[in-house]
Amino acid sequence: MNIARYQISLDAPIAAVWKFHESAREALPLLAPPGSDPHLELVDEPQRVGARVVIVAKGPLGKKMRWAARYETFEPPHICSDGKTRARFVDIQDSGPFKYWRHEHLMESVTETTATLTDTIEYIVPLGFLGNLANTLFVRRQLDQMFAHRHRVTREQVMKHKSA
Repeated sequence: MNIARYQISLDAPIAAVWKFHESAREALPLLAPPGSDPHLELVDEPQRVGARVVIVAKGPLGKKMRWAARYETFEPPHICSDGKTRARFVDIQDSGPFKYWRHEHLMESVTETTATLTDTIEYIVPLGFLGNLANTLFVRRQLDQMFAHRHRVTREQVMKHKSA
């Protein structure tokens, strides 16, 4: 199992971070890698445990791929026992390019006006040894680039929601 973790600090309250992520229909096309030409085939709304999202997009080699995921966890912002406000949702791949994919999106308040977003991905590339080799040679690097893009877009969009 491979684990990738990406974190961004945002000069915005957790409510603004949540608002951007609240609608997969709006957020996913913006978060998709540049040039992937995403098409949302299915989006169950409102988001909730069990809701599904199916996206068709160009993969790294330019071939269209279909990725189906469902929400395993969906927790809107709430105050925790330590006094911090947290929100999170977890999506699990039902079908797609990975043998296994679990993506946790964790939002935490730092102050009333700042928050962090931590994306933790657990994944297995298919094809055993060849998949492990592919992960070492390029899959992990593509994930790093994809999440750098996602966090740039998140920062831009959250600033829009913050001022709205």
